[in-house]
Parts: sequence; structure tokens; C-alpha cells
Amino acid sequence: TGQGGLFIDPKDPKAIHTTAQYGKEALEFLRTAPDDRPVHLSISFTAPHARDGQPREFQPDARDEKLYEDVTIEMPEKAAPEYFKKLPKEARESEGRERWKARYATQEMAQRTVKDYLRLVTGIDREVGRIRKALEEEGLSTNTVIIFTSDNGFFYGERGLADKWLMYEESIRVPLIIYDPRLPKKRRGLTEKRFALNIDLAPTILDYAHALTPETMQGRSLVPMVNGEDVQQWRTDFFYEHHFGENRKPPIPATEGVRGERWKYVRWTSTEPMFEELFDLKADPGELKNLATDPQHKDELDRMRKRWEELRSEAER
Repeated sequence: TGQGGLFIDPKDPKAIHTTAQYGKEALEFLRTAPDDRPVHLSISFTAPHARDGQPREFQPDARDEKLYEDVTIEMPEKAAPEYFKKLPKEARESEGRERWKARYATQEMAQRTVKDYLRLVTGIDREVGRIRKALEEEGLSTNTVIIFTSDNGFFYGERGLADKWLMYEESIRVPLIIYDPRLPKKRRGLTEKRFALNIDLAPTILDYAHALTPETMQGRSLVPMVNGEDVQQWRTDFFYEHHFGENRKPPIPATEGVRGERWKYVRWTSTEPMFEELFDLKADPGELKNLATDPQHKDELDRMRKRWEELRSEAER
């Protein structure tokens, strides 16, 4: 229960970490599942979500406290102050900046935050390994599809920010691994360049279950792509929006935009005056140069504005 919350019982220092508890419950499910019908297990680890308001926001399993102790984590280039100065005023005074102050304001704080975060991720890796081992022990490993993903990216201090919410690549990109042991070897270990979105996950799971996808779902099954089939008319861009938290203190600036294969258009809808960004991701994958005010890219800006209007209208239908 909860979104992050207390990863361990504060009243019992020997209590099991929530990540390990989730893994334990997943193993119980697999070992008691009926043998005569298919099963579906969905497990959503709350780590490494921050424990908002707690003195130690990213508290790892006690077994992992010593991990990375003797390592210095290299901080990202975009953590430098000049990138923060390029943000609109509303972003510089936002919730993301307040959280940065609590996590990355000094080198010592930044190292502690990132190491704790990685310790939590390591804890998840351990439980995923235990689940895979249980699949083998229960005779399910050759006929079980595993989908591994996350719900959002994360700022490690880039642009002087913490957390997520904004349309920069660090925030919107997530891992997605689909493992199907029934695939031929030539289809394994491949990286797909086309866009997959979180709205594709439900249609994909339904497809693997040989169930129909309701017409009301906006996503598409990724199964044909995984299988190497000729997939026609796949998306080449997508609409992005984030409006949660506009009225918080401090606020989270609202943004909308379009992420294409080469071009990205960002529209900060809660700034005054409205702030726009245009990035050429082929020439500038780090999103360092905003081309929205460059007269030489006016045609591209107009095209992306129009595409934003089209996709926004589709999303509202």
C-alpha cells in the first residue's frame, strides 16, 4: 500500500524491507498457483520511490547499506549551474528545485542520495532474481513471459532539479524489457528503436493472454514487434502532458509537448509568458540548445506546434 511510504517498519529495526516483502509475496503466489491454468503476476515495487517527508528519503535494505561505500559516483554534466539558469522562472522555483536542495545541494548530499537510490535498485534486482529462480524451480521458466519496466525517469540533479515531472529525456525515458523464452535465439537480445509507451503495456499483456483489447484503449500490443512481424503504421511521435501539482506550494510547472524521432517540442503551459523549447535530438541529444527562438528554425517550430495541436485534440476525444 502507499506510494513509497515507509520501506521498513520504523518501530522494528529488524523488520523486513518492503522490497523483500514484495518479493516474498510473489514467491508465495508462484508456489501456490494452480497447475491447471495460466497465471498472471503483477508486482510493483515502491522502491526506489522517495519516502516523502522522511529524514532519509531513500532508505535501503540493511543488507545493502555498505554497497558503493568506497565508490565516488560521477555526477551528470547537466548538474552544473548554467543549465539551471536556462530554465523558466517557474521551474527554478518549483517542487523539483526544493527537492534538489534536500538531495543534491552539496557533493556530500548528492553522493548519499544517489548511492541510497542505487542500493534500493540493487534490492529490486535481488528480488527479480529470486522470482526468476522460483520460475525455474516451479517448471514455469520456459513458458512465462516477463515484462520489466518502470513508471518514470529521474533527475540525478540534472538542470539543478530532482525527481521527474518535466519533459526532458531524463524524466520521460524508462526501461522496458520483454523476455519471451519461446522466441528463437535470433530474436533475443535485440533493441527496438521505435516508440513504446506505457499505454501499450495493457494491450501487450492481453495479447499474450490471447484476449481481445478493448477499443477504448489507446495503446497497441508490442507482441508483433517482439516477434519480428512486419508492423505497419507504427507511431513516429507521441503527445506528452503533465498537469499534476500546478497548485502545490511550491508548484510543479505544467508542460505539454510532442516527442518525435528527431524533434522535440515542449510547451510550458503554466509559465507567464508561455515558455517554449525546441530540440533537435539528432544534433543535440542532451537537449542543451533551445532552438525555439532561432529564426532559422521557425518552420520546424510551426510544424511541431501544429502537431501538438493535432495530438492534443486526439487525446481529448
